[in-house]
Amino acid sequence: MNPLMVLCLCMGLVSSEASNGEKAPWNLNKTQKAQILDLFTAKEKSVTADGVVTLVYSFDSDRPETATNFFPDVSFAPNSRVKWADHRWGYSRHFHDGVVIADKGEWFHTAVWEPDVRMDVDFVSFTTGNASRKDLVAATFAWSKKNRRRVGSNLGTQLVRLSGVKASGRQGKAAPFVHEDRSRFGFELKDGSFTTRVMGSSRESTSSKKLLKDLSAGQVGLVWSGGVTGVVNEIQIRGRLSLDWIRLYCPDFDPGSAASAEGSISHQ
Repeated sequence: MNPLMVLCLCMGLVSSEASNGEKAPWNLNKTQKAQILDLFTAKEKSVTADGVVTLVYSFDSDRPETATNFFPDVSFAPNSRVKWADHRWGYSRHFHDGVVIADKGEWFHTAVWEPDVRMDVDFVSFTTGNASRKDLVAATFAWSKKNRRRVGSNLGTQLVRLSGVKASGRQGKAAPFVHEDRSRFGFELKDGSFTTRVMGSSRESTSSKKLLKDLSAGQVGLVWSGGVTGVVNEIQIRGRLSLDWIRLYCPDFDPGSAASAEGSISHQ
C-alpha cells in the first residue's frame, strides 16, 4: 500500500472513544504490544501498556531492511537523492554508514502518529553553508490530505513552515552547515505545541492556530532543500500511533479491551 494514501484511508475507519466523546485510554496486553512492534524494523523498539511507542533506527547499507519503514526507498544508485552511504563517493571514511540525503527531497516514516510525538535525528553534514541557497534540513511533522500541511525543525535551531520541501515561514535563526559536523536535532509535538530540539534541549516553539491549522494525525520525516548533502545515521521516534493506522494491519485491534497490564515490552 502506498504510504501516502494512509492518511486518506484512516479517515474512514472507526476510532475508539470513551462515552464522553474523548479517546479512551489504552491498556495493552502482551499480545497487542507484540502486534504493534511487529509492524516495525527498528533496531530498538518498545511500547508501554498505555500505547507510547519508542523506535530507534540505526541505518546500515549491509542491513537495508533497517530502512524499510521509510519512503521513498533508499537506493544504491550514486545519483539518487536518498541513497546508502559509500565512502567511495567522496564521503569521509569516518561516516560511511547511514543514509545519504542530497539536493532536495523528503523521506518519511510510513506510520501515522497522533500529534503527540517526538523525533530526533543524528545527522552529519557534508555541506558548507551557503546563505544564498537557503539550505535546509528539517525534521518534519506533516498532516492533512497528501501531507500538505507541514511544520519542521531546521537543524533544531529554526522553526519552519514548509511548502513542499521549501520554507515558506521561519522563526529563529538557522544554524550554519559545517562540513563533517555532527548534530542531533528534532522536534516535539505535544498539547497543540510544536517545539524544535537541538542536542536534547528545546529551542523555538509555537502554538499558532494558523500554523497548526486543523492539526491531526500525520507522519514524521525529513525534508531538505537548497542543495545540501549529509548522512543520517540514526532516527528516534517516540509517540502515540493512530489507532486507525494500526487497524489497517490489525483490523480487530481494540486497545481498551485488554486485561490490566503494567510496564512495557521491548525488542532489540
